[in-house]
Amino acid sequence: MEYQIKRSKRGTMVLTVLPDGHVEVRAPLKTPAELIERFVRSKQDWIAEKQALSLQRLSQRDALLAGPVRQLRLLGTHWPADSRSNRQPAFDGRAFLLPPGTLRELQPGIIALYKQLAKGYILSRVQELSGHTGLTPTGVRITSAAGSWGSCSGKNALSFSWRLILAPPRAIDYVILHELCHTREHNHSPAFWALVAHFMPDWRTARSSLKALAEELRLEGW
Repeated sequence: MEYQIKRSKRGTMVLTVLPDGHVEVRAPLKTPAELIERFVRSKQDWIAEKQALSLQRLSQRDALLAGPVRQLRLLGTHWPADSRSNRQPAFDGRAFLLPPGTLRELQPGIIALYKQLAKGYILSRVQELSGHTGLTPTGVRITSAAGSWGSCSGKNALSFSWRLILAPPRAIDYVILHELCHTREHNHSPAFWALVAHFMPDWRTARSSLKALAEELRLEGW
């Protein structure tokens, strides 16, 4: 069985089946290759099960990308898609207006629209929540980051993934508040979480919804 080994300063071995079905072993720096091999062999049944699931999900995603667009997310809601329009993707407040084509063909234009919508909505909410909290960033930008919803630089500049516009408004507010709190506490210390809880007592619920959404978006090819 083929697998990739990543060594680091850790105490135990961890086995992961990546979304594309490849196997990755994270191991302590001086772990003998023979020990890693035995560890992988002992997990063969589990690996086969996870790889089969990964292949099934990839097949479902490919089928989705190859088909017509019937609906699209925005602010936590699925909106119908009208694919009879000979125009660039747009949203009229009731439906997404799209030119004919498959999701794979239309995805670049849809993402461009999402970025535009994210810029308008998120920048407005940052301004409102900054005024409410008294926490002021030095700048705000929308990015294509896929591994995180938002970030705060050492100079208190905030960045947000365009994918955040797909989340419910409460979850968006959580991410914005999270990053605004980093302008005061550049860490995840108890003081940081206390500040987050001061402005949003139910932040754990919002964070949980984002974890579920991230998995759904990955499966759908976003």
